[in-house]
Amino acid sequence: MLGKGLLKGLGITLQHLFEKDITVQYPEEKPVLQARFRGHLFQEFAKCIVCGICIKSCPNNVLSLEEGRDEKSKKKILLTFTIDHQYCMFCNICVENCPANCLHFNHDFELSCYRREDIKKVYVRSLEMPGVDIEIAFAAEDENGQSVLSNEKTTAVKETAPQEQNKNKKNPAEAMFKALMNNPLKVLTKYLPDAEQAAAVAAVLQKDEKKAKKVAELMISDKDKAKKVIEAMLKSRTKTDQPKDKQDSGNGGENNEP
Repeated sequence: MLGKGLLKGLGITLQHLFEKDITVQYPEEKPVLQARFRGHLFQEFAKCIVCGICIKSCPNNVLSLEEGRDEKSKKKILLTFTIDHQYCMFCNICVENCPANCLHFNHDFELSCYRREDIKKVYVRSLEMPGVDIEIAFAAEDENGQSVLSNEKTTAVKETAPQEQNKNKKNPAEAMFKALMNNPLKVLTKYLPDAEQAAAVAAVLQKDEKKAKKVAELMISDKDKAKKVIEAMLKSRTKTDQPKDKQDSGNGGENNEP
């Protein structure tokens, strides 16, 4: 019959014409999400046993933590736990493998931020939690991803509003600066394999705190640039340590006697 398909299509159109609109007027209206929906990954800080299984099981290295030890019980204590959502693919492996059930996905899907680094979620140990006076497990990482140890004691920070948290949170650059002042060879050997070269740069940094602070900031923000700066300092130090006759000969022998 001619026009049968057309009539059938018009009939379907008329059926939907009088139905209730299902379009969600976002953001005024929030969508209805299923129970299994994976939005924002969050962590229950008090439940964490600092086993590191979630970090090892994450395929994109989204998770990281800082740990310490209680001086009395010598047990591991969680200082900070960081979730970098920009690299998370919501695979749920970390949640499934967590033995303490402290990782969960909620329904918060609004993860967009003006700056990329703002998408990171950092959980910090609260002052009310036991084991406040702790020893830092690591203050920062070197160029190879190895932790730079520091024996300083710190007071854990209470997890509050971002402004208060940023005010009270220990600055990694300050921790690195103090490590450079207290044990510079241990830090610099990560950038200079030769112990004598590291000692030469350490002597320069301990004399000039401004340079040490700049180097410490670069070690946290840009490790490659920090290595170049340290190598440049070593070269300038080597030139100043050379005998005067060698320096004159390097300048074309203008000051040498005939």
